[in-house]
Amino acid sequence: MKRNNGKRLVALANIAMGFLALTLCGCGKSNNRFANEKIADDPSFKPYSIVRFDKEVMSLDPNKVEEGMATLEEKYGDLFDMYLQKGVEVGPATTPVKGDSSKIVINKQTASVLKEQILTHKGYQTFFQAEDSVFANGLDQEMQALTKAMQRFHHFFPDKDLPTNILAMFSCFGPKMAVGDHNELMISMEYYIGSNYPHYRKVDGINDYDAINLSRDMMVRDMMLGWAYYTFPVPNDGNGRLIDEMLYQGKLLYLVEACMPDEKPEKLMGYTKDQWEWSERNESNMWNKVKDMNHLYTYDHLTISKYINPAPHTVFFPFNEADMNTPEAPGKGGIWLGWRIIASYMANNKKATLADLMAETNSQKLLEESGYNPK
Repeated sequence: MKRNNGKRLVALANIAMGFLALTLCGCGKSNNRFANEKIADDPSFKPYSIVRFDKEVMSLDPNKVEEGMATLEEKYGDLFDMYLQKGVEVGPATTPVKGDSSKIVINKQTASVLKEQILTHKGYQTFFQAEDSVFANGLDQEMQALTKAMQRFHHFFPDKDLPTNILAMFSCFGPKMAVGDHNELMISMEYYIGSNYPHYRKVDGINDYDAINLSRDMMVRDMMLGWAYYTFPVPNDGNGRLIDEMLYQGKLLYLVEACMPDEKPEKLMGYTKDQWEWSERNESNMWNKVKDMNHLYTYDHLTISKYINPAPHTVFFPFNEADMNTPEAPGKGGIWLGWRIIASYMANNKKATLADLMAETNSQKLLEESGYNPK
């Protein structure tokens, strides 16, 4: 199943979703000193709520789409138009009247796309009904967690923008997240039905290793990771070396950990407990393998992708004692190592703030001053 425009599973950008001499562990206190920092509640910080555009739009009567759009346009104005164009990407809500640009009417072409490609699509309706059932009691818990995490983000980065509105969308397996013209953060609800939902396997671009993170308990983590990426976009237009990509992704995870101190690191990484523990046991083997293969400073996109992109395994790390050709390392092993390097760097640079870390783009400096040398 896929949209006619051929969009596949993506995040806000190419962030590894659903993502040291010191040892990070899944319990107790983190070695991230910012995660351990106590931050008092700010009474002026407005709690987030979510606008359920997914429900409003997917519940439109296919035989009265224009009338339904007119109601939503009157209710939400520019917010509805922005949602249609940047979230669902079906076109503008309105169009000027021919011969009189001072007047606008509902865009018939957009209404037609909504009806023909989405509202009458049996597959999408099946997914929406499942999603609507999962979130039948609302998202208060997620919005409370997001408010807490964003308040911490604001504490660490008081000069950076925050989301103005949180919009739920049904993107038909388009972008997992998007940001609107006025910092509206939109999130696609169909990606959070549950990792065991059987119909995920029918969606073009979703594999078993993707599905393990398609549950509602990953939503706030994804929103924070997506906002971190949006706030601190990848340098070099994504055309850096493997070490650049590893440390960039590692910085994002270190930041999100600081904003979500109660979450286990394996969840922030998008790993199972077993995957995290395997990585801990094999940390020095993984690091030595990257260096021995002379991959650390490669610009080759294919090689980099094998360390960074979601996959069932990181193919360069086959440490199965019985069969050295059998990869056991979970995917995104390069990101896991990058996070460890950043944690080591921050432990060795105790005066560095989170803002200092995100501003530092010299990967060689970060690596050298990290003192990273796992044993």
